[in-house]
Amino acid sequence: MKAWQMREKLREGEVLVTFKKKNGDIRQMLCTLKHDIVPEVYGSAPPSDELVTAWDLDLGGWRSFKVASVLNFEIQGSVQSA
Repeated sequence: MKAWQMREKLREGEVLVTFKKKNGDIRQMLCTLKHDIVPEVYGSAPPSDELVTAWDLDLGGWRSFKVASVLNFEIQGSVQSA
């Protein structure tokens, strides 16, 4: 799955993303880009083909992950291979 496709799904609702961190740890993040959930954004960097930034619902903050590090991308109960 490409970065723009992930962002599209994140805008539609909540997604559980499993990815490998830089230090090798495996992390799961429940996140979204749904406009009625995330705080208002003032300015932003242009979208990247390699990096996705989303609102972490558990930690209440912006977090990023590399597309190449994604192991699983689960959308509201359905699993999509990355």
